This record gives sequence, C-alpha cells and structure tokens, in this order.
Amino acid sequence: MKTICEKEERANWGGLYSIYTLPEPCYPSTELSVRTQLAQAAARSDTIALELAVTAAYFAANGKDSPWQEVETHKPEKVKDRRLDEAKKLYETFRSISCDLPEIRE
Repeated sequence: MKTICEKEERANWGGLYSIYTLPEPCYPSTELSVRTQLAQAAARSDTIALELAVTAAYFAANGKDSPWQEVETHKPEKVKDRRLDEAKKLYETFRSISCDLPEIRE
C-alpha cells in the first residue's frame, strides 16, 4: 500500500506540478500524525526553502560533513535572498516534528 499518493497536474504556464495526499489511515495514529504534521509544514513553506532543506537532509543522510555548505555549492542561485536561512528554520521545524531526521550542525 502506498503511504503517499502523487497526482501530477499541468500548470497554466505549461510546467508540471504534483499534488501529494495521504490515503485513508493505515498506520497507528501517532505515525500518521507525524506524517501529517510534516506534510502540513512542507505545504505551508516556501518551495525553494523546502527544496534547500530537503537537499541538506539528503546530504546529511549521505555522510556529508557540511550539508549546508554542500547546498550552497550545488544551488548557489537558490540560496540568495535569505532563503538559506529560511531553509534552516524549516529544517529545524521538521526536526521538532520528527527526531528521525539527522541533526545538521553549522
């Protein structure tokens, strides 16, 4: 059974975007609650800050010593305008919801 369902739509300008939904509860309520909280926090966030935060999480989970510096190196055009700071705050919000995420130190 899928844990998250994706439906792809076409935007008015021609690009594609996805809508993610959770199926009917099939997990213990605490697990679903964490998933719901993470999904809600992601949905409320700036999309570029979200991209930067999950990229840092990817680097951290894959053994990079300085995930935020890796993000700056790989996505220099997206870290402008304080978006990296927003991403760091968003990541800490995610960590406050789920301690399964790796801690990222500066």
